[in-house]
Amino acid sequence: MAPPDVLIFSLLFPSVATMTGAYLISRGMRRLSKSSKSVICGKVKCKKTVKSLAAATDCAMYRTVVEVHKRGSWHPICSIQHGTSFLLGRREVVESVAHLTLSNPVIIHGTIPHEKGLIEKGINKVKGSSLYKATAAPILASLPFFGSSVYGPLNEAALIRLQKNFEVAAALKRHKASLLRITEHAITDGMNICAISEAVGSQTRALRGTTEFPLILSDMKPEDAIESLKERGLLSISAGVVLIAIAIPLFIFLLSQL
Repeated sequence: MAPPDVLIFSLLFPSVATMTGAYLISRGMRRLSKSSKSVICGKVKCKKTVKSLAAATDCAMYRTVVEVHKRGSWHPICSIQHGTSFLLGRREVVESVAHLTLSNPVIIHGTIPHEKGLIEKGINKVKGSSLYKATAAPILASLPFFGSSVYGPLNEAALIRLQKNFEVAAALKRHKASLLRITEHAITDGMNICAISEAVGSQTRALRGTTEFPLILSDMKPEDAIESLKERGLLSISAGVVLIAIAIPLFIFLLSQL
């Protein structure tokens, strides 16, 4: 039998797990009961705009994600989100904790231009010759490996804008020789979007997000947004039930050892 002080300390985990489980169940139930009221959809009306980082789009809010291609898959290295207050229908959306995801973002592929060595210059000179274009190029294009897409350097104007941001510039500096993918979501004037707002507040107040309940902005249909919130509610309830199902038997067992 373990000493009482050790057992009392061990009770901390099941106690915290039980309280966390109860909170998750409560949050899930609230999501289910207020799913239709928590989803606000409408047309965006910009009071003022900001320019997106990569595409220089005039928008109310943007999220730019920079990824690097390594070992056959994409890995995010930087994510920047910025925006200003705007109207969604008749409700104001204030700049706060938010997560923006659109179904058709701007995607840019490319590498950071660098000074070419003698070998690269020689290869490019051969590829530019009429003899190469007439003979080798058609043959290589027909092969699966050589016929795949080859990405050139990033657009110079986009690269300059990206490098003006300190965080992005530092990330790009560490991946100079890598293939990059820039994905940019931007909310523009006149766009129809939905906001999932779970933060406590009046139905007439401005929409805002908190660390606990970030404001979710997307261009999904209203019924899809409501369904998404219901799914998140069920997931929260399930996680809470699992935690309590583990914690209570453990709590009872530890009490029996005192």
